[in-house]
Amino acid sequence: MLSGVAADTTEGVSLMSSLFRRLRQYGTTPGRYPREDQLTEALAATLDAAPDAARTLVKRFFGAEVPNDVPCRVCSQPDPGEHGRADLELAFGPEGRPVLRVWFENKVDSPAYRSQGERYIGRLEDLQGLQGGEWRFAWVLRVGHDVDGDPPEGVPVFTWQDVASVLHEWRAHQEDQESYATRLVSEFVKHLEEERLGHTRALSERDALALNWHEEAQLSARALVEQARDLVHQRWGEPDPPKQEVRRRDPLWFWRHYTKHGPGRSLRWPKEGSWFEWHARRDAARSPENQLGEVVLGAGVVFLEQDAPREEDDESWLGRFYGRGFEYGGGDVRGHFFLFRYMRLGELVGLPDIGAQAQALADFVIKSWEMLEDDPAPQPKGLL
Repeated sequence: MLSGVAADTTEGVSLMSSLFRRLRQYGTTPGRYPREDQLTEALAATLDAAPDAARTLVKRFFGAEVPNDVPCRVCSQPDPGEHGRADLELAFGPEGRPVLRVWFENKVDSPAYRSQGERYIGRLEDLQGLQGGEWRFAWVLRVGHDVDGDPPEGVPVFTWQDVASVLHEWRAHQEDQESYATRLVSEFVKHLEEERLGHTRALSERDALALNWHEEAQLSARALVEQARDLVHQRWGEPDPPKQEVRRRDPLWFWRHYTKHGPGRSLRWPKEGSWFEWHARRDAARSPENQLGEVVLGAGVVFLEQDAPREEDDESWLGRFYGRGFEYGGGDVRGHFFLFRYMRLGELVGLPDIGAQAQALADFVIKSWEMLEDDPAPQPKGLL
């Protein structure tokens, strides 16, 4: 059994993160999309450990039969050069003379462009002329995303849901459910689910209950957010005008930016490169050990990457906020970093009515900002 892998809990819901969630703890590189790189490395490790699963994926996606005695080599970011590099290569056959070479371009946050695929196809054709064999190319995208400019003729587009479904089915048919390969595939499928990229769990009684009461829950959440918003406005002032209007049907998916000082308080917070915010969203910006895929309410300060505190330079200041219940994380595709306190929805459930819940939420938001104002971020060393 894999060390550190959590067993499933009741109703098919795991309360612990997958083996691959630990990839999310690493920092980001400017101009890169870290989730795609991390997810590609996780998939490469999985297929390298489970070559039969790789053959099944190729058969289901392309209709190509690869015998079990043909070796499979898995490589991430193959063949760098003037054509760029695809995300993942599966090469079947002798090294340097594969009978089949498969390239995948994986997308999560970044757009997919036809021109990128055309460059990769050109390189695959060059390699075919040099080494022989056949080739296949495909994109793997989020559900609902498309290739800008349409894919080249004959090039398929799959989704992470397709990957999850194929690997889940492969795992279910393995005789040894405790083998290294089977458990690793299971962990990768779980990782796709916690990243909201694929889903394989059957509809449960809990799901049915949630769907039956979904409309009522949405109304309660909307009323809670609106009442808390009014209380925050009364005590802190109106939010900054949005750069663009964002309308979502889900009341528990929003963000609001605010001036970095309350009424009657002097401005003590660095003005550039950061803003106070409260939001409701999935917990991907939390510290890795606290990311459980839940909706959380958060309040704190958002930094642009160039102005974000660094552990090596601001350890003492960040440490004080860790002691006050703040978490520091992020590094998303937009280069935002979050120093936030978080509240789970369940923390409001025991209060007597929606007014008390809204008051508790507003108090939580205001207290978070007051703590930040009372201990402002140090200026970047280059500005001292």
